[in-house]
Amino acid sequence: MEFENDLVDEQTGMESDATRENPLKVLQQKFGLPDFRTGQSAVIDRLLKGKNVASVFPTGGGKSLCYQLPSQLLPGTTVVVSPLIALMKDQCDALAVRGIGAVRLDSSMPAREFASAMSDIREGRTKLLYVAPERFFNERFLAMVGSCLLYTSPSPRDRG
Repeated sequence: MEFENDLVDEQTGMESDATRENPLKVLQQKFGLPDFRTGQSAVIDRLLKGKNVASVFPTGGGKSLCYQLPSQLLPGTTVVVSPLIALMKDQCDALAVRGIGAVRLDSSMPAREFASAMSDIREGRTKLLYVAPERFFNERFLAMVGSCLLYTSPSPRDRG
């Protein structure tokens, strides 16, 4: 599938960085993979256009790449909700090896590590933020994260 270039910065009217960089190039350079698996490029294309996506892949089918790669092309921080702390840790560790800023916020983290993660988010060093679903019931967490997140995809109504 060919990636279309129609994500436009609403304030400048110019193409966003997401459309200037080729997703296949990012796949190869940042993730070390030669090509997309079946279905991945269609999901990534829609996300880069600012559209919602629901997709189903088998275990090991490459779901994670479908949000990890767009996070490298879109402004701000991508929030990933996962109930599995071990999976969040594994993914953050694997992304760190590739030089991709990712942090997790979960109940197993010491206060110092949590504070460091929040600092990385505030300073724009984090492209992927992994959180457990129950975090969204904590008002303090919502206030902290809400003050840090930098990008919201425009609604279909706003895109014209």
